[in-house]
Amino acid sequence: MAQFKTYDAEAIPYERNFYGVLKVKDFEVGSADYIRELLHGRILHGSQFQDSIRRKMPTTYFVRESGIGIALNHICKIDEPARIAVVGLGAGTLATYGRPGDYYCFYEINPDVIEIAQKYFSYLRDSPAKSSRTGRCAHRMERQQAQKYDLIALDAFTGDAIPVHLLTKEAFEVYFRHLRDPNRGIIAVQATNTYVDLLPVAHQLAAHFQLQAKVVTSHFNDWGWLGQTGYY
Repeated sequence: MAQFKTYDAEAIPYERNFYGVLKVKDFEVGSADYIRELLHGRILHGSQFQDSIRRKMPTTYFVRESGIGIALNHICKIDEPARIAVVGLGAGTLATYGRPGDYYCFYEINPDVIEIAQKYFSYLRDSPAKSSRTGRCAHRMERQQAQKYDLIALDAFTGDAIPVHLLTKEAFEVYFRHLRDPNRGIIAVQATNTYVDLLPVAHQLAAHFQLQAKVVTSHFNDWGWLGQTGYY
């Protein structure tokens, strides 16, 4: 795969490959609000405060008041260790919800995203949960034995090239097979997208499988931007 490393005046070294351009940018350097962002083109894929306290806080679409935050906080109330699947690594923000004994599996198609999340962000190494990073979600999940996940988070739809194969009836049948308890497990869809309204698709899938659907709509707060997340 062709890959090129380049620079611009505002960015840490960034990567360009088949999947597009990834940039890591720093803002408010030297201030209490020093923050680092991962961008794919112009789309934000995660951010992290750089001070020692707030760097362990979830930001952007993943703060605790967001749909995925509410869902993970619910899972965390269960005494036994949780097993979580995340489709789309980004900066690795969701790892901040991990507890000792938990297991997080991140499915990420772009190898450069994995490298950047490990090198320029500390969510993965700061998390007390065990985690792993693997390749394509659809291919991996189809071939894996049932993983007994408590929650599957689908966070691969914020860009302009939507992987629609992850939002099909066939894909959801695979997700259900990997839930520990299909009647109590959660499939969380990060439905924010600048170009396409994905909520009708999510609602149709919920209706088809006779699932209870809930949409959480959030707005700005002190820790970052909150999008629209449906979870079922």
